Amino acid sequence: MQPDELTRVIGVAVYNTGLCFFIPTCLWAWGKLPGDWPRVERWRRNLFMLARPPFMLWIWCAFGALVFEALETETEDLEHERYVEVLMRVKALDEQLYWDLLNVTGLPPADLELWRNWDFFGSVFYCFSLCSTIGYGEFNPKTDAGKVATIVYTVFGIPVFAYLFNAFAQACLQILGGHAVELVERRVDVVLKQEAPADGKYTLGELRQVFGKAKLGLSDAVLDHMFKDVGHHAHTLDQVQFARLVRHVKCWGRRSIEFRVAASIFFAFFTVIPFYWNMGSYLDGLYFAIISYFTVGLGDMIPHTGDSSSWRAAPYLSKWADFNGMPVMLLGVGVSLGIILIKTAAALGAINIASYGALVGEEFIKLTGQFGSQKFKRKSVKTADSTATSSPDSEKTADTVSRVEAFTPLSSLPAKNGIPEIQEA
Repeated sequence: MQPDELTRVIGVAVYNTGLCFFIPTCLWAWGKLPGDWPRVERWRRNLFMLARPPFMLWIWCAFGALVFEALETETEDLEHERYVEVLMRVKALDEQLYWDLLNVTGLPPADLELWRNWDFFGSVFYCFSLCSTIGYGEFNPKTDAGKVATIVYTVFGIPVFAYLFNAFAQACLQILGGHAVELVERRVDVVLKQEAPADGKYTLGELRQVFGKAKLGLSDAVLDHMFKDVGHHAHTLDQVQFARLVRHVKCWGRRSIEFRVAASIFFAFFTVIPFYWNMGSYLDGLYFAIISYFTVGLGDMIPHTGDSSSWRAAPYLSKWADFNGMPVMLLGVGVSLGIILIKTAAALGAINIASYGALVGEEFIKLTGQFGSQKFKRKSVKTADSTATSSPDSEKTADTVSRVEAFTPLSSLPAKNGIPEIQEA
């Protein structure tokens, strides 16, 4: 790393640190003032918990970037020299062909200042797209050492990113939905104390009324499934079984609130974020956001690139300098929000699917059992009618049946020299 590039890297590190920890640090200093500041302390803890995952994500990418820059920079400089040599030869042969080639392919001119993908900033972009599994495919390592480093970094990096994304998702749910969860659980406890039966046993009808007053939005199918699962298909629940049921109901309420919070944040974020990416139209911005945040990464669109005037101290053009600030943070936030939505929807859906699946299964068994009983009933009625009434046709049928039953197979007759002997009656 050259001295001028090191200056740029330090500037980006300071910028990202301030972006993540400036407000939590201010709240920490506020909490040190004389007096009692419980809300300030709570917000400080929440914001620190929210800021740590994105910052650690950038630190992990920065560590990988130093490795990949050291492995790939020399090879990229040689490729750049060959690139300039070939283009200059084309320009010397036919200048019009040279410009047509650049216009069609979108390649930079040969006389443009030195550009790099594998500088520190481009390496951060590569590490992020690698460990987040987005995989834009804009550039890839050319050396064997770089390929080995990619394998090792991916094996360890994907679990690290999964942990950080999940930590950020849990922090969002805790900050935005934790208070609502506490209110719901408190409401359930208050209603249960008011509606507790004298004998300490709870029926399904009583529990429907109790949880209906708590206004949880719990459907009858889900409550029926929980009641039967806890009570082992009994008609009443004792205190131990009832405590288990209450834990299941609170878990369902928590999952329901988390899903609503996650869906609200997700759709609000995806409504606004296309304006930030500025891909030419709102549809293109939304398309890029969905493709990136759900880690599809088709590669037809990439995040903001280009060099800002504040980073032109290095002796080359950094194509990815603009990516290392807010864009990388917002990509990480978007991926985390997608994880939140999928995780909460799966948790709530598992409970509801199990409940409604059990209900459908019971109805199917009842339906098939009813059809089966009607089928056997029709057979028994038909037999009774046939035995009660007699006709010449029925007598002929009975005589035929008796003859068939009286028929003796040849294999059971005595044989003489291998030939069955038929005895006359």
